[in-house]
Amino acid sequence: MTAQGDFNQAVQAAQAARLSDVDVSVMLAELGEALGIDLALTDDGRCTVFDTNGREIALLFQAGFPGVTLTAPVIEEETIPREMLITLLRTNAEWQATAGGTFSMPEPSGTVLFSRHVMIFERDTLALVNAINAFGAQVEAWESDIYFHLDAVDPAELSEDSPAPQIPFQITHA
Repeated sequence: MTAQGDFNQAVQAAQAARLSDVDVSVMLAELGEALGIDLALTDDGRCTVFDTNGREIALLFQAGFPGVTLTAPVIEEETIPREMLITLLRTNAEWQATAGGTFSMPEPSGTVLFSRHVMIFERDTLALVNAINAFGAQVEAWESDIYFHLDAVDPAELSEDSPAPQIPFQITHA
């Protein structure tokens, strides 16, 4: 078989292995039972959980798409240096550093989100729990690095009249 044929077979297998609404409901019920809370999806496929460190993580299950998209805030500041935002945007192209995650700022609110899609092909609550906790640890590492560099910025450098501060920020996390 050709490489294209192998690829097509892999795509077809992934498409056939999607989580059903029942699978998602069962996993959330099992997770909720273990946590002692009721977990259910909203009409648009969302649910919010907390990782072992108490970090709020939004889950998004999209109908017909295998897995879950995890999202959590990494920065919640009124003023974020322009250079930091540019660096985070550039980091989106460094999938090895972000493990396939992306940074976004859905609105100019001072909140930067980190999101990553995790493939889960079958009803596997343990895989979901592990994905949530691994993502939480990844967010914590990014937060720590980002806030370390934000703390190094002099607030006087953030005025609209001054040029963007240069932040010695490097991509280091996976």
